[in-house]
Amino acid sequence: MTAGTAERRAGLPSLAHLRRLTDDTGLLQHAVHDVPDPHHGYTLDDNARGLALAIGLAHAGSAGSDLAERYLQFVLGARSPEQPGRFHNVMAYDRRWLDEVGSEESHGRAVAALAYTVARGFDGGMRDTAAALVAPALTRVPSLYHPRALAQSLIGLCWLEAAVGGHAEDIDGVARRLAGCQAEHRGPGWEWFEPVLTYDNARLPLAMLLAAAARGSEEFAGVGRTTLDFLLAELTCDGRLDVVGNAGWYPRGGTRPAFDQQPVDAAAMVEVCVAAEAVLGGAAYRAAAETAAAWFSGRNRLGVPLFDPATGACFDGLTADGVNRNRGAESTVAGLQARLALADPGWVVPGWTRRG
Repeated sequence: MTAGTAERRAGLPSLAHLRRLTDDTGLLQHAVHDVPDPHHGYTLDDNARGLALAIGLAHAGSAGSDLAERYLQFVLGARSPEQPGRFHNVMAYDRRWLDEVGSEESHGRAVAALAYTVARGFDGGMRDTAAALVAPALTRVPSLYHPRALAQSLIGLCWLEAAVGGHAEDIDGVARRLAGCQAEHRGPGWEWFEPVLTYDNARLPLAMLLAAAARGSEEFAGVGRTTLDFLLAELTCDGRLDVVGNAGWYPRGGTRPAFDQQPVDAAAMVEVCVAAEAVLGGAAYRAAAETAAAWFSGRNRLGVPLFDPATGACFDGLTADGVNRNRGAESTVAGLQARLALADPGWVVPGWTRRG
């Protein structure tokens, strides 16, 4: 069965553009229009995202297993020999690492993707490789500071707990650190983990909801619900999703910029609302997930579609001048993530089973 046939039979979007962005090294970071741009090379961020996505798509019936193997190979090669448990992030097209060590957020994304691979990898070799990589990476989590890095790591810990157990105390510790961020910064009209809304915001309440499910914690569920409801109130306008623009972000008490809006933010909103329906219950969260997914098909501030199911390509964002017509890795992965989350909540929530 060809790749395109597998996607059509499963009712999933094509992976044609994702394959176009992928070479023998891994997933290229950027594109000029729909042509991969070698000038910007590769990142651990994108290949980690691609790894979890490709495994999830394969479980849903798409032909993504070969892509998952390629992206896992990239993560394997990103290990830092000088700093055990850490990873490089940015690689040039000629396979030279351009950093001494990657960012905290790229570390968290690697932890999340590797943990997901431990839980849902196709075979013992893939799962064992991911387990060997994630174990030393977890030793670095206590030193992480940034909330998104903590959130990504917490998501990974929840997948590991579901797959192999033994991480309950780690989940409690990281979740309490995130909850502490929210307690520090919350105030009248502001229920958030930071004094500003920036990018990939929904990843934070998603982590708290998964921790709540893993630990049966009403405390964690309360933080997840409160922060998600705040985010939905801030980012829903006239029945559509309107994510925070990156031109200055949205500080507490400030003005929310309209542009540029990024697909990664919309995809994260789909995922957290799918998780909220599974963990908290309530049809309203499913409706919110569908509203967030509709951002990709044109129910957005500009009223234009960004995602093309026929190729699986996604434009890089909405700008004040219209659509950014480049179709790079982060955006394309985000568009596919949104579709997958709606089709298979088990890609978002460890141990998910259909209600009823």
